[in-house]
Amino acid sequence: MILFADHRHFARRLLRRSLELAIIWLVLTGAAPDGLLPGLIVVISAAVASLLLPPGYSWVWRPLGLLRFLPFFMIRSLLAGFDVARRAFSPDPRLAPTLVTFRWRLAEGPARVFFANAVSLLPGTLSVGFDRESLEIHSLDRSPGLEQELRRLETRIDELFKQETESATREGAHER
Repeated sequence: MILFADHRHFARRLLRRSLELAIIWLVLTGAAPDGLLPGLIVVISAAVASLLLPPGYSWVWRPLGLLRFLPFFMIRSLLAGFDVARRAFSPDPRLAPTLVTFRWRLAEGPARVFFANAVSLLPGTLSVGFDRESLEIHSLDRSPGLEQELRRLETRIDELFKQETESATREGAHER
């Protein structure tokens, strides 16, 4: 009997999710007749998948964290962009490309992914790999303040994602 009740509950959720996705499909395609059959296949597949697959990470952004992060990130992006532009137009760009291993302090999950993507969005740096312990970052230059800047970014993202950082005793970034 419990199994039957679970199936009814699943069927209701599937119907509701399918209707929601169908409305989105119809709006996006303008209810074009030639899009109805593909839409039916996509809607049912997406509805079933969304109900059967395990949920991903969820997070909460703190509004104050977002208000602090956005100006910080924009200013850092502009400064790094000017630095990269200066190097690009200089006859002697003084490049010293390096790989940096940056040890995480952020908890596993969305905050780490966000951090890795934010690093890649900053001119002059690129996230090239990661594992449970660290993030590999390619940088145009191994400046003395690189680790400090990465820690500042990590702190702002920590505030944004409302995550607890691991103990400060963990090792910071070190060059490979």
